Amino acid sequence: MAETFTGGSYTKTVLTEDTTFYRGYGGDAKQVGSYMSRIPQNGGIQSQIDLALKPEWGNTTEYVTEVTVPKGTVIYEGTAALQILNEEIGGTGQLIGGGNQVYCPWEELNPKWFGK
Repeated sequence: MAETFTGGSYTKTVLTEDTTFYRGYGGDAKQVGSYMSRIPQNGGIQSQIDLALKPEWGNTTEYVTEVTVPKGTVIYEGTAALQILNEEIGGTGQLIGGGNQVYCPWEELNPKWFGK
């Protein structure tokens, strides 16, 4: 998980109030998932660039859902790390990342938080 944050740096926080985040999904990525953002997403290519979503991960970000995470939940927050495209063949480019990224461990997620 740390490698998905710029420089492996993130902040662990316990939410002090119910908080709304946004998750882009589509393709192989489902509506319910551990990665989201504080920043409202427009989806599509802009979300893929800001969040450095490699095509091979299968998240087309065609859809965006609101995620209301309740107070008391532990989240990890930072900026999305740069990702190298086609790394297995020496790299053919990069996705810069830099967008706000929030991670909530799968075992903490409740599907009822998504799609409000």
